[in-house]
Amino acid sequence: NGVSRHLAQKHSCREKEAQRLAAVSRNLFDAHAHIEQTRRISPDGEEIPYDYDMMPLDAEMDTDINYHLLAMPDVPPPPPPEYATQDEDINDRYVEDYDGVAGMPMSDVVQPTRFEFLARNIPLDNSSFGPFVDEKEWDLAKWIMKSLGKGTTDELLKTDFVREREPSFHNALEGDVMNLNGTPMTETYPLWRRDAIEIIQELIGNPTFRNDIAYFPERAYTNVQGTCRIYDELWTADWWWDKQSMLPEGATIVPVIIASDETQLSTFSGDKTAWPVYLTIEAGENGIKMLCADGFSRIVFPILAAYVADYPKQCLVTCCKSFRCPKCVVPQAELASKKKYPLREPDKTLELLRRNAEPFHINAPAAFITQGLRPMYLPFWADLPHCNIFAAITPDLLHQLHKGVFKDHLVSWCLTTASGGELDARFKCVPAFTGLRQFKKGITSVTQWTGKEHKQMQRVFVALVSGCIPAWLLHITRALVDFIFYARFQSHTTDSLHAMQAALNLFHADMDKVVENGICKDMELPKFASLWFTIAKLLWRWVP
Repeated sequence: NGVSRHLAQKHSCREKEAQRLAAVSRNLFDAHAHIEQTRRISPDGEEIPYDYDMMPLDAEMDTDINYHLLAMPDVPPPPPPEYATQDEDINDRYVEDYDGVAGMPMSDVVQPTRFEFLARNIPLDNSSFGPFVDEKEWDLAKWIMKSLGKGTTDELLKTDFVREREPSFHNALEGDVMNLNGTPMTETYPLWRRDAIEIIQELIGNPTFRNDIAYFPERAYTNVQGTCRIYDELWTADWWWDKQSMLPEGATIVPVIIASDETQLSTFSGDKTAWPVYLTIEAGENGIKMLCADGFSRIVFPILAAYVADYPKQCLVTCCKSFRCPKCVVPQAELASKKKYPLREPDKTLELLRRNAEPFHINAPAAFITQGLRPMYLPFWADLPHCNIFAAITPDLLHQLHKGVFKDHLVSWCLTTASGGELDARFKCVPAFTGLRQFKKGITSVTQWTGKEHKQMQRVFVALVSGCIPAWLLHITRALVDFIFYARFQSHTTDSLHAMQAALNLFHADMDKVVENGICKDMELPKFASLWFTIAKLLWRWVP
């Protein structure tokens, strides 16, 4: 809770809490000792013994009492209270280990990790808040880093209030660099690149994660018969199990997840933005020796497992045009079709890109056009070993479900069919309750939407639209909201995925009525085509 986090960060408060607990312990001990020393005294001034003092050690128990107890009829024990957990000690997770050899250490020798080596060899000062003078200065620096930009930090540190207290730091950037002409040097924006192998070595060798790293795949079930799978981690999904069989015996897979998104640098001046790619990889076919967090060395194969991005960047990465599916070859006119089309294939796609780039080709290959590809001659994933970029593309729940399907389409349909102002009036009437947000001005006046607002709306949306939209649209609303809630699960089973598929089927059953009633021109949108892949990615690779 919040108190625990505060005590974990505040050294002085932590010491006071320890002193308080020690005082409570002493008081309890003294009270117990006082009770033990207190004896009952009779009016005659003699000590009254306790019951256990009056019974000799060799005394026999009253057999008649035992007989009467044995003769009593069997009375069933009272039922447990309703709030008691009945299956608390019952094992509801059954694991099937990988049937081959995976994650095998190279030897039985345990070595100190890089973190442990540095901890042993780098001397530490006596301060808990170095390089800052004390806890107060550390608190100030922490607040500045979280709340202020570089310019406002310098302004704050130049104020008399701060300067009189003489902190050990005076600005956000130590000094101004001048060029040979004596004028300030211009700022250069560098493109930072890091060796992805070094990043992986640092992560897999961090002893903090010693008990949280999986080195081999497994299959988990909710029952001993193995009829209901559990999907809650990447190593319990199908991708790792299948990839493991393609590698040498004993190999260790390190699944790499890339996430790219435009990030607004809000603590800097102006409109600076950055496009972080959190991890890229170029690993050899033969694996790399790495020292892991448990102290054993293994042959590690970093493999791109998932690429998480919004729809425009999915199209960019997969070299396909907009309004096409970045994962499969479904025609643009069939994006909302219930039919499942095959995934794009990396080898065939690269061949089409190569042929289209040849100078003697006047016209693009027919398949290049029908598959909706765009010219991009050497995508970054072309040489990544064991990588299928089209299978790795993972739907972005925020942009494709919360904002795309729900906010941009479903809410718009309901506002179109409901009478003027009815939905706003219903949202305004939602009573105050823990966990529910009150939209006091309705929803049409909200200009800045985030995933938080979307989730708050979804909690009450089905109940609020009931009665003010047609029955068929209410069925669609319930189906899509159910689907979105299932997609947000942190752990899935075979049963929950079936329920998720049932919600998708219910949506498909009434989907055409949106067009028939003139609410929408067509349903051929990539966001609806990606709904099925949301289920598939949970089965194939667990990336919540």
